[in-house]
Amino acid sequence: MKLQLNRLQFLKAWQMAERTTNSRVPQTSLYSVHIRCGQDGTFLEATDLKTSISVAAEGVQVVEEGAALLPVRVIGELLKKIDSEVVELSVTQERGMLVAGKNQYDVAVFPTDLFPDMPRPSSDEPFALVPSGELIRVLDEGIVAGSVSEEFPRYIGACQLQCQKGELRAVSTDGRRLSLSKCLCESGTDGSVLVPLAPMKEFQRFLQSVESDATVRVFTDQALVHFCLPGLEYSVRRIESSFPNYEKVLRKDFTSTLTVNRGLFIGALERVDLLVRENNHLVVVTLSPSGEMTLVGRSPEVGKACEHLSGMITGESLKAAFNANYMLDGLRAFHGDEVYMTFNGSNGQMNMMRPGSDTFLYMLMPVNLQQSEYED
Repeated sequence: MKLQLNRLQFLKAWQMAERTTNSRVPQTSLYSVHIRCGQDGTFLEATDLKTSISVAAEGVQVVEEGAALLPVRVIGELLKKIDSEVVELSVTQERGMLVAGKNQYDVAVFPTDLFPDMPRPSSDEPFALVPSGELIRVLDEGIVAGSVSEEFPRYIGACQLQCQKGELRAVSTDGRRLSLSKCLCESGTDGSVLVPLAPMKEFQRFLQSVESDATVRVFTDQALVHFCLPGLEYSVRRIESSFPNYEKVLRKDFTSTLTVNRGLFIGALERVDLLVRENNHLVVVTLSPSGEMTLVGRSPEVGKACEHLSGMITGESLKAAFNANYMLDGLRAFHGDEVYMTFNGSNGQMNMMRPGSDTFLYMLMPVNLQQSEYED
């Protein structure tokens, strides 16, 4: 195998494959990138047995077709640090050679038969067809409430992807909050799958380099969920667990509402959180029918912060305490300039939504405080 590489273009695909390898296991094939080049193009493949990726590499001129299993760390670091724009990569038997100008790097490679077969969808009927731009939004908003730690129950570290009546939903929860985002899609049959959060966050990163109108084809089988689009296939092992019936816990009644500029709200919360982040991230939200919202945070060791914001407020006056970090998570994930929020008293759930739309919901429970703890 012999290739002429545009180093920077090739490096983009290499780094995508590299992120799917696993350096914590002794198995050679799980910390290597499999490269194959032929008439259909040049593809980089990697797996950690839980997730797998096949990505088309750009900036490649094939001089001699073939395949090779390349060590991630050495090849990856060389590609990052070589100064030359054009690099020659050749592989013969168990040796690889990188040539950049007058400089040469002789690297040991591995037998290609050590690399496992890449997973492929077992059915031609997709679970869903969705534009990549919409899928990015749905994942941004829909997986923010989960936890990437391996907690139990297992759904805490997972996202439920659900197809129902021509809609694709992404839902996650850690027991204290819940996020839901949805978009229109073409679907085969209604159903749902549970996928781990960590690889889905990686897939979000990969989607950023894809045209927003590119169609993502989602396939499911008994073990895996496959995301397929031009030049990229990404497979994730399903979690065998059940997701709670979240619709039962969502309340539609409320006592107060707030419509506020998202950017201003984020800035105010971040400044308050600077004083309370080392303590408990607690912020007390006060809503006045006059249209003013007050955010107060205090820490015995640091001090006190008080921010005032204007917004459209309806209903009863409110004073409720929330985890500022959790509230910021929902606001940062939200796509839009204005955010609409409903409150159900000082102990009821807060719901964050897109004004005039049901395509996003972020539910957060307040922190229960004694009345004396609300006082200045």
